[in-house]
Amino acid sequence: MVRQTEGEAAVAECFATDGGNCAIGCCCRLRGVLAEAMAAFNAVLDRYTLADAVANRDELRQVLFMPIVPEAVAA
Repeated sequence: MVRQTEGEAAVAECFATDGGNCAIGCCCRLRGVLAEAMAAFNAVLDRYTLADAVANRDELRQVLFMPIVPEAVAA
């Protein structure tokens, strides 16, 4: 859900589509570590759906000042 709505996150400049302009990019070992961490982060997010995120609809409505809309009545 997050990647579909927000796109891929660039956790560091070197993850940008243009590769960024990192001064230590040629010898940095952090890129692999961050890539692994992002894969784990995305794996956790992938286990959840939008329905999971809004399962507490009544609480969200109150916080977001949204009126409760009655369920549509079957015709």
